[in-house]
Amino acid sequence: MEFRKRYDCTIRAVTQEGDSDCVKVEEEKLANEKIRYITYDVYFDRSTQKVRCECNMFENSGILCCHCLVVFFFYKVNRVPICYVLPRWSKNIKRKHTYIKSSHDVSRSDENRNLYKGLCTHFFNVAQEFVNCDEEAAILHAALDDARTKLTKVGRMKLGSQGLEVSQQGLGCMGMSAYYDPPKPEPDMVALIHHAVQSGVTFLDTTDVYGPHTNEILIGKALNGGVREKVELATKFGIRISDDGKFENRGDPSYVRAACEGSLKRLDIDCIDLYYQHRIDTRVPIEITIGELKKLVEEGKIKYIGLSEVSASTIRRAHAVHPISAVQLEWSLWSRDAEEEVIPTCRELGIGIVAYNPLGRGFLSSGTKLLENLSEGDLRQNLPRFQPENLEKNKTIFERVNEMAAKKGCTPSQLALAWVHHQGNDVCPIPGTTKVDNFNQHIAALSVKLAPQEMAELESFAAADTVKGDRYAGDLSTWKNSDTPPLSSWKDV
Repeated sequence: MEFRKRYDCTIRAVTQEGDSDCVKVEEEKLANEKIRYITYDVYFDRSTQKVRCECNMFENSGILCCHCLVVFFFYKVNRVPICYVLPRWSKNIKRKHTYIKSSHDVSRSDENRNLYKGLCTHFFNVAQEFVNCDEEAAILHAALDDARTKLTKVGRMKLGSQGLEVSQQGLGCMGMSAYYDPPKPEPDMVALIHHAVQSGVTFLDTTDVYGPHTNEILIGKALNGGVREKVELATKFGIRISDDGKFENRGDPSYVRAACEGSLKRLDIDCIDLYYQHRIDTRVPIEITIGELKKLVEEGKIKYIGLSEVSASTIRRAHAVHPISAVQLEWSLWSRDAEEEVIPTCRELGIGIVAYNPLGRGFLSSGTKLLENLSEGDLRQNLPRFQPENLEKNKTIFERVNEMAAKKGCTPSQLALAWVHHQGNDVCPIPGTTKVDNFNQHIAALSVKLAPQEMAELESFAAADTVKGDRYAGDLSTWKNSDTPPLSSWKDV
């Protein structure tokens, strides 16, 4: 949503003061030649849901000639009330101007005093309607999200200790092509990827098994026209889909090399920035798989090596062969099983952490409503946590997250993402989406600040004994079953 403005406006900043978000809007050049510009500071108090609008009017000399304060539900005017203003975020709130030369005139002139009194009454009535109307409150939230998105700078971070630098938040691309809804129109997804890159999200995540292969082809098309030089591209190997639709983990050298060559061709690039082993082949010593990846680094076909869903012991063995730059794992408010061993091991070895499914496969965005619109064949229909007997208990988690988000003036998805961001500067979440609006919401999560007590409160909502159901069904491998045979057992065929 765009701010509706009477004059040419520039949104200057979104800041936080205590429990408030502040949208600073500067309006230059009014019709009155004596007035140089007016600034508006619009505060949204997350705890009380109240809005406070401050107006400062400056003369051409740069001297402040007016300061005016408007608060929904109650009013307080400081100094000379030259301009009584509300931002036009709502069809019910229209900008009003009244010019009163001085506070002395307010007290002595019945006409001015009555005009001022009438304005107060008018805005009080509008304010009551505003805060009591869900539609109007939604408009305010949308306006704040829009401002946050435009003004949130996506920073950069080091991933691992080998020199890889990525955006603070990435973009998971799986849902564009597979496993959730049917594949989305290619032009729309290319446009979304370009929007992400222009917004500062340059860390793109895909794999050969999405589709299979179609997601890599999509990403390859999106990288044309000079986009490739602006992104950090991660893809993966290690899961092969057989003709009968079954999944098989592969980590033998010949497969590793063939998979890499296939990804390079589909992506239409010469080198992969970050190449993960997607799932561990427990028949092949990890040293053998990493050894082949090391050769690909030396040949210039990949720059950095990563692992996904891998145990602490396997990480150590792999890292001893060649430095691992990143470990990808599922990490969110309701998926924290890697915190005991895997994450501490990564930090001990200087390995970056990439958090996939940071929104709990969408559950932390919309709760049980998510399942009302799932397409046939959606992966989530078969996951234990989304089964009716578990969902009925898990819905309380979302309800409590949603309540806290409302108090903070953000969406539940922003709150859940903010929790991941606050885990440390070595953590990069990669939420996925197929919608620009959702992407913009995700970016705005970078501006949500959480105090230690808020972090603790959020974590209490989804304690280990509260979350019902495993992350995956029994036939899918995770870090818990990713240990491989000793190197001495390998016999090269």
